[in-house]
Amino acid sequence: MFLKKIILIFLSFLIFNFCFSFYAILETNLVKEGGVLKIKVGNYSELKAADIIFMDKKYPIFFVGYNYREREYVYNTIIPVPLDTKPGKQKLEIKCLFESDEQHYHKEKITIKSMAKEKGIVNTGGKLKSETLTDLQKENRIINKLQDKLTTIKYDLPFIMPVNDPVISSNFGKTRKYDEINIGWRHKGIDISAPVGTKIRVANHGRVVAAFAGKAYGNTVIIDHGGGIYSFYFHMDDVYVRTDDKVFKGDIIGTVGNTGVSTGPHLHFQINVFKVPVNPYELM
Repeated sequence: MFLKKIILIFLSFLIFNFCFSFYAILETNLVKEGGVLKIKVGNYSELKAADIIFMDKKYPIFFVGYNYREREYVYNTIIPVPLDTKPGKQKLEIKCLFESDEQHYHKEKITIKSMAKEKGIVNTGGKLKSETLTDLQKENRIINKLQDKLTTIKYDLPFIMPVNDPVISSNFGKTRKYDEINIGWRHKGIDISAPVGTKIRVANHGRVVAAFAGKAYGNTVIIDHGGGIYSFYFHMDDVYVRTDDKVFKGDIIGTVGNTGVSTGPHLHFQINVFKVPVNPYELM
């Protein structure tokens, strides 16, 4: 009887101490421009308010779920490191206030490195004219507005490639000039070369926020994955989904095409985090 009491008291002590445990996990403190920072927070108490501050910007953190085994609430966020961020040190701050009135503060130094630079010329055959640039700007405004809404997390890491056995014809971050004129910018996604009609899979769970035919980006699908993450599929041929459709990782959403301003059959695949284009491989 005495032994049973000791065991029960000991177990109660372990559970009590375990419950009052806060943690913040940063996957890495070394990241390249165009990369991401993945942050996970857990505690026995629900989160009341939080600020994640990086490069003078505040980011929200999102509820993932309750871990019954560990008896903790779990939250996470993914923060972008924009292209052209200068190499060096940046400060990351995590400030959390919980329903128990606990406050926690964590600070970390993040080292940012430059990615390898690539350059190239894209010959559109004269497709990139002043009116096309106007269309491009118009479509970019629409796309930017669609990302205003922040929703709960739907994705489940890792993301997947939208095309099987992908052949990458243009990498993320590549500096491209068009038609040998002084118009160019860094590539915001990856181009996957494939025959017209090749099936396209959605990269993760989410909701379709747009499916339209654009003059610049061609047949387009945009998916909200929650947590500030959106994926983009440009220059498609057939589109099999409509706005507000729920999709699950691996669902077929359409086929590769050559629509819009395109130099050949391919899929432009892009992932934005809080409206910032990031290297898709960072989430795979």
